[in-house]
Amino acid sequence: MTTLIQQETETYFTLTTAKGKKIGVCLRPWDHVSVYILRNGMTGLAGGKHFRSMAEAIAAYKSADIKAALEALVA
Repeated sequence: MTTLIQQETETYFTLTTAKGKKIGVCLRPWDHVSVYILRNGMTGLAGGKHFRSMAEAIAAYKSADIKAALEALVA
């Protein structure tokens, strides 16, 4: 699976999965990760989920393409 990683700002990344799903990831300097699953047709960001680490974020998702995209950001 290939993930497209776009760095929007110093701490915000947009990931596009192999299936075309877009994921917003905000890496905070105080070991905090916010993950937003972006939905087509919606304006603004989704509510998102917040985690204490990237490992915790990866473990929280069941979808293989979301897990792969988050792992690609770490690599």
